[in-house]
Amino acid sequence: MEFIKPVHVERSNVEWQVTDRTKAIVKYYSEYTGISENEVLDRFLVNILEDPDFKQ
Repeated sequence: MEFIKPVHVERSNVEWQVTDRTKAIVKYYSEYTGISENEVLDRFLVNILEDPDFKQ
């Protein structure tokens, strides 16, 4: 089992537009996992770095 470690990083406010569908998915996933919507987005978007073609 991998434990969730606290994240103490500098944060800034950004203004993005997403579809209502995407917003609902993030909201429900946040409720499911018990972490904030901001943290869901932060963790998910970092996964982009796993794309080997993107790193090139």
